[in-house]
Amino acid sequence: MVELKLDVAEDKLPADCFISVRVGETQKLSRIAATRSYQFPKAGERRYGKIEIYRRIGQAGVDVDPLNSGERQVSVGCGDWGSLKLNVMVSDGSKPAGAAPAEAAADHSAAAPTIPGASKKEEGGRSKAAKDYLRKHSLELHLSEAMQALLQTRPDNPVQFLAQKLLENMDAGAIGLPKELAAAAAAPAPKAAAPAQGRAPPSVELL
Repeated sequence: MVELKLDVAEDKLPADCFISVRVGETQKLSRIAATRSYQFPKAGERRYGKIEIYRRIGQAGVDVDPLNSGERQVSVGCGDWGSLKLNVMVSDGSKPAGAAPAEAAADHSAAAPTIPGASKKEEGGRSKAAKDYLRKHSLELHLSEAMQALLQTRPDNPVQFLAQKLLENMDAGAIGLPKELAAAAAAPAPKAAAPAQGRAPPSVELL
């Protein structure tokens, strides 16, 4: 085994850069840090390696939830180079990639235990509806990316930074969702029916 320890002999590290260390057929890629160690158990008789520096020119999030198996269309903004469009196929590994999302959802619902009692069923239905809503709009991914950017940047006004980051992600449309969910998320919400005259409007319960 060969172990390499890299210490950066500079006070200021380059922003948004990554370092690659290759020995034989094994390559380790990581963000540049002041010090980092790399182990190569299968170096064999190798006597030379290669160190390369990469700069990130674009990034995009993608929904990898196996319950939403299928193809995603991801657009990665690459600055002056324009954008790179990718088709990403996601599956849970037990069946071929591209299986219908409805099938995956059916498998998930079948695996859920049956809870006796009407009130518990209602709670389970609300919980599932909430999870489906988060998954439909990929909110967990949006929030995760915004929080990662917040911790990396550490701005003086974190709330404003989060709000701006979420809006940027929404405008960029870079989050890769399954075609069915992407179409559903882009569809306008149905208008609520006007209450009949003489009747009080229905009450709304916040979950």
